[in-house]
Amino acid sequence: MGDKQKGATLETLLQTLHVASDNLKQAKITLLVENETRAMSFDQEVQQTIGAVLNEAVTNAIRYSEASFLKVIFDESPEKYHVIIKDDGVGFKAGKKEESFGLSGIKQRIQKLGGTCMFKNNNGAQIILTIPKKRG
Repeated sequence: MGDKQKGATLETLLQTLHVASDNLKQAKITLLVENETRAMSFDQEVQQTIGAVLNEAVTNAIRYSEASFLKVIFDESPEKYHVIIKDDGVGFKAGKKEESFGLSGIKQRIQKLGGTCMFKNNNGAQIILTIPKKRG
């Protein structure tokens, strides 16, 4: 049953990426994804959380970014999962990064998993997620 559960989660994360791509395409924003196969091995709860974070990031990109692309990079080290979500848009408004309801929701989701979340302006908006593999 464990494998079936993992497969269902993977499908959900890949479906999230597929829906994100469609929604972004309608807004004339291209979705670029690196190492999505690596994300297949991420813990189920982590994948679900990343899916929710991606949905929020896509919504923000469409509403505010004026970007031409949104890039999602999945990676991992022996102790942590890493995800970078970035675009080439206008970036976060000064002083508004931590106040936004959507961004604070992202931060809370990642902190629930014992991880960290940073919001940066780097030729557009950049969200950097780091989540430990073993919690407890």
